[in-house]
Amino acid sequence: MPLLTNKTDDWVSINTESLISVGTQLKAQNQSNKFFVIALSDTKPSIDSFAGEVITPLSNSEPSKVILTGSKEAWIRCTQEGEHSLNLYVQDWNL
Repeated sequence: MPLLTNKTDDWVSINTESLISVGTQLKAQNQSNKFFVIALSDTKPSIDSFAGEVITPLSNSEPSKVILTGSKEAWIRCTQEGEHSLNLYVQDWNL
């Protein structure tokens, strides 16, 4: 299960960084104390965009997200600019 990190305010491709092909079902779990947004898109979302599903910190109720088979590329970024201590575990979730 790869641990992804992001040290920028920009969107990061979960698929590219984890080496899991786009369209493969996967599970991503936030291991940090920051809120993040996951967006599903064929292309990298705009740096100005925060559209997507919020993933809470590990200590909150929704720290993980399953990206379903056939989904578009999964992108993630922190919900607040300047806060980019992403620690995200990702695994192939084809059970």
